Amino acid sequence: MKDQNRFPLAKEVVYYGLGILLILGFVYLYWGHFTDKPGPPDAIRYIMSHWGMRVAIMINAAVFLLFILFLPFRDRIEWRSKGMLSAFILALFAEMFGVPLLIFLLQPLGADNQIWDAVGLGGIKRLVWYFSKHWPTRAVGVWMTLGGMLLVFFGWMKIHKASGLVTDGIYRYMRHPQYTGIFLIITGWMFRWLNPTILIMYPILLILYYRLARREEQQVLAEYGAAYLKYKEETPMFVPIEIFSKRRKTNFRKEKPMSTTQTTSKLSAEDLREEVRKEYADVAVDPHKGYHFHTGRAATDRLGYDPSIFADVPEENIASFAGTGNPFMLGPINPGEIVVDVGSGAGLDALIASTLVGPEGKVIGVDMTQEMLDRARTGADAMGAVHVEFREGIAENLPMLDKYADVVISNGVLNLTLDKVKTLSEWARVLKPGGRLYIGDILVAKSIPPEALDDISLWTG
Repeated sequence: MKDQNRFPLAKEVVYYGLGILLILGFVYLYWGHFTDKPGPPDAIRYIMSHWGMRVAIMINAAVFLLFILFLPFRDRIEWRSKGMLSAFILALFAEMFGVPLLIFLLQPLGADNQIWDAVGLGGIKRLVWYFSKHWPTRAVGVWMTLGGMLLVFFGWMKIHKASGLVTDGIYRYMRHPQYTGIFLIITGWMFRWLNPTILIMYPILLILYYRLARREEQQVLAEYGAAYLKYKEETPMFVPIEIFSKRRKTNFRKEKPMSTTQTTSKLSAEDLREEVRKEYADVAVDPHKGYHFHTGRAATDRLGYDPSIFADVPEENIASFAGTGNPFMLGPINPGEIVVDVGSGAGLDALIASTLVGPEGKVIGVDMTQEMLDRARTGADAMGAVHVEFREGIAENLPMLDKYADVVISNGVLNLTLDKVKTLSEWARVLKPGGRLYIGDILVAKSIPPEALDDISLWTG
């Protein structure tokens, strides 16, 4: 999961102290229930005898609400520029579903056994009563709550002490330990204070926090791209158990194999990628050096590009163009659409697509060569194309979610991949239903001898 900015030391000490005090305070309040001791724990009994049941419940709710401080805060609220209290209130009510959570936690204030019968749930009340008589619900509830608090706290510690994408420690076993902690906390509260309102609010809160975790994943994916997709593929979301042995495959992959056979090479995919990176890094840095393929305006002329469609593209991006086809001859790209350019190189095709989709659309270029990504990003900045983004990634594992794009374009990339079927399956995965695939590439009409396939110099020039 994504890390947050490092806290100033004084504020970090306050957070550490607060987290430890909250956990110890909860253990102290409910010490007797950890062994399923009948009746209220001594601390709760003392509070109830001096200030009443309502104060005891409000103290419990305050402990859990304060723990929201240790959840990741959304970036769109500038909470770091505010004081701790105002930041907490903003995050709680604007983004952490504070209103339903408050209703859930404070509901025992108005709990009345007659409510069950009034809403027609008397049978459930008797079932719950019987269940609690024969099963240690108090002990289960407090242990679940303590486990949830520890997950939230240790997840926060890992995030705020790290830099970059956090994938180790507790995040090695699950992507969202803090949300798993919240699920355990509200489940433990339900065991402790079950009543009709809490029974209704419980699934609502589970859904809300699940959606919040999914929204956070979208933000992290946009920032870290392929690195997060790899982490996501290897790490469960909430529970550290792999339920499915393999990722769900798309319909494209379930179809019958292509009728044409694919000749295999003894080369490894990573060795081939490394050689391709070296070659195209040179093209980005020195496009006029001379290569076994055409580059720049000479290439666009040979491939039938209309110069008017890239009139606003910086000359540096045109000079490092090294495509083998013209995907724009294959079909339209419409305003407002989302386009993914696989192997975007210096960014010419992606920048052309950005002028076609307009500011209401979006274009994402994916490339594995850092020098090409740098050249493409510089060009997008020069054009003021804020709706264009360039991500690091490979053609066989694109850094985006399923059914994302209206159009996938590619120019001279498919011929540089070893497993064409796998690559095409990956491109189909990111297309929306009815999406379009425009490929400009090289086709070989005759079979290639195995020894030629194993010669890496013939792949790269």
